[in-house]
Amino acid sequence: MGNLIRIDEAALHDQQHWSLGATDECYYLMEYTARGQGNGLIHNLKMPVDSRSPWELCWKEAAIEEAACLLRPALCALIDFGNTTIVPVPPSKVRTSPLYDDRILRILKKACPLEADIREIIIARSDMPASHENAVRPSAIHIRNNYTLDPAVSSALQETVVIFDDILTAGNHFSACKRFLREHCGPRRYVGVFLARRVFL
Repeated sequence: MGNLIRIDEAALHDQQHWSLGATDECYYLMEYTARGQGNGLIHNLKMPVDSRSPWELCWKEAAIEEAACLLRPALCALIDFGNTTIVPVPPSKVRTSPLYDDRILRILKKACPLEADIREIIIARSDMPASHENAVRPSAIHIRNNYTLDPAVSSALQETVVIFDDILTAGNHFSACKRFLREHCGPRRYVGVFLARRVFL
């Protein structure tokens, strides 16, 4: 698949990721377009965890494995794991919800070395509609206000903090996480990494 690609000024100029600014450092592995090559992978990753179809759950598990396999060499080429804390974007549901989907964390654990500093620092206060199922996407401020800190794992972050999510659309979740972490953990080099970025042609 290749190396991670940085979101450049051209991508920002077309305003497809309108929550991102010129100072945001973000990377993606593939583009997610209508009828694109990676659509099946993304679709299967987002299969609901409460699906009654054993086939759908098998496809979801296979997609997690495939995503991790694709990301592994790309992450190793970008990240100095000894000086980086990796934070998964929290799912839309709280940990106690039967719909809680930990696919982002699971992808990271499979894609990164065992010694990687992966921490679920940010957790959701209450359930929110999943963005891909909601016609009206919540703003970065609305998302940030639904976040709370897990104090058990939030101390002594590395100087570089990677915020990881599967899909970059507007960039609201990345912006919310970056703002939240800067408020609670102070200035760092905050980097966004995404499996894919949504592109509307």
